[in-house]
Amino acid sequence: MRVLTHTRCAIIVICLLFVTDGCSTGEIANLEQIRVEDTVHRYDVVTIVISLRDGAGDALVWVNTSIGPQGGGVLSESDLDTEVRLYSTRDGRENKEVYHGRLRDLRWNQIIIDSPRILFGDIPIKLIASDPERDSPLGIIELTLKTPKQGDFFTREEQVQIYGW
Repeated sequence: MRVLTHTRCAIIVICLLFVTDGCSTGEIANLEQIRVEDTVHRYDVVTIVISLRDGAGDALVWVNTSIGPQGGGVLSESDLDTEVRLYSTRDGRENKEVYHGRLRDLRWNQIIIDSPRILFGDIPIKLIASDPERDSPLGIIELTLKTPKQGDFFTREEQVQIYGW
């Protein structure tokens, strides 16, 4: 059995600390708010596009470093939870709750070099109730993003396309 030298042990420890430092914090650096940027309609789901923001409202950006995004703090999608309420509108005002539940298939954007931190989640169209009284495909979305260490982040966006079919 070969004995490791002090130098080799030190290098191994430094490498382990370097690799795990940005990934194990359980927090997203500078996250102070969220915003629903868009909804994308496919034949079976509505995809909600969520941007992560700092205290000034600026989008957080993935930065190309060897340990992940600037400041570290990468969370797995499985560590996050959501609560969503969708409301139809009539005469430009909230009319009827047409969905209350969670986003499914949470996932990060795949382009992670100098691009905004975007989280996607889906709502199956079959779970969104119809509202014959609505007068617009637009509605209101209330979204809470729940993180394990930083707490909950809430946003309410109006004039969001809910119905696209």
